[in-house]
Amino acid sequence: MLPVSSELVVMKIVHLEDTSQDITEQQVTELLAEVRHQTILHWNYRRLKVLPQRVLEECSHIHQIYLKRNLLTSLPDSIGCLSQLTYCYLHGNNLQSLPDSIGELVSLQVLDIGNNKIKNLPTSIGKLPSLRSLVAVYNQITCFPKELCNLKTLSVLMLSSNSLFHLPEAIGGLTALQGLYVDHNHIRELPRSIVSLPLLTRISCCCNSLTHLPALNFTSKPTVFFDDNPLMNYLPFSLMQELRTGESWDPVVLQTCGCFQESVIVNNSVFVCTSKTTRNDDPKCLTLPPQLNKISAPNKGFTVSPLFELCLRSVWKEKRRIFSANASRKTHFGTKFDNLSLRSVPPNIHCLLQVGPVSYCNYERCKCPVFTYCSIKVITVRVTQRPGRLENIVPTVLYFCCDTCNVRHQEEVRIMRDNFSLWLNRQLENACMVQV
Repeated sequence: MLPVSSELVVMKIVHLEDTSQDITEQQVTELLAEVRHQTILHWNYRRLKVLPQRVLEECSHIHQIYLKRNLLTSLPDSIGCLSQLTYCYLHGNNLQSLPDSIGELVSLQVLDIGNNKIKNLPTSIGKLPSLRSLVAVYNQITCFPKELCNLKTLSVLMLSSNSLFHLPEAIGGLTALQGLYVDHNHIRELPRSIVSLPLLTRISCCCNSLTHLPALNFTSKPTVFFDDNPLMNYLPFSLMQELRTGESWDPVVLQTCGCFQESVIVNNSVFVCTSKTTRNDDPKCLTLPPQLNKISAPNKGFTVSPLFELCLRSVWKEKRRIFSANASRKTHFGTKFDNLSLRSVPPNIHCLLQVGPVSYCNYERCKCPVFTYCSIKVITVRVTQRPGRLENIVPTVLYFCCDTCNVRHQEEVRIMRDNFSLWLNRQLENACMVQV
């Protein structure tokens, strides 16, 4: 047993070890002095481990705060009291989460939480009415909360180098979004609603697990970077038309690499996976959007369109007709349609109608929406990154609402004499045999 004096020494040492992790009183005094005389706080590289509540309570007038490369592991709930804060930089700390009070920063325009250890974003971020830029790269985020899609002012969203597997269809609600960066994740499919974003100029989704891209045309014609998605082995024909650069069709110049590595065409035949098949992860088959559960091709004999699919198309067309004919009363009819759908149709049908079609018929005279059934044609296209460089043979898929449109499309292309139609006719005549 230690003497009393020795015990006191040990207790003092333990006390010093415990408090060594906290901020000193002198540091607090220095921080308070800065806060009281400034509206912009430059606190980068200070090795701060905590933000004292006493300091934050004095920060209601602060407009910008820079806290890059400190040692913060958490933020106090009182951060929500910074009602005038517009820029908040927390890059390069050890943050594992954000407090729900972050949603109370009503003036916040830029939030940088990159290079931390955050696993989940609080849903309260969706309440930030002024947020224009959210940077959350190099974290451990596994889920994209749909509440983020309520950010009507968000123009830049950076979520690269995380652990995301899925982006919600509600992302179509980010109507001010201009740049979306989700490189180095595990995403297998981009939400179709992304094509309707009116201001989108750039999408970067390199180094993911994408098996396909949306078979719809983008409203805003953005630049799309999708390099190094080794599971991607084909392109929708309509999207390839939109993404190509230059005027050449033989070969097509497309700025991408690290895709289309696995040849899926054997003896001019290709196997196509649908949501009902069991080979969705087979790199030697074309994986179509999972919503499609029935595929046909004229080489297999003509197929009658399922009644379920015809009903979906009919309701969708009626919805569009009402919206077009009553543009000035769009909200009224939209609400009526949604309420009617919820009461009158099964949830799975309502969900299909809310998300919208997988594609539209590639036959120009039709343009019918495609939901769960389509007829396809698979052709091969020579693709290069730059004229004179190495070329790849890339399968491309044309979607049709029925076998009849599939055949009529080829018949009409055959009689056209412009350069594109002559090239396309050659590809259609040598189209792959489709095996479902």
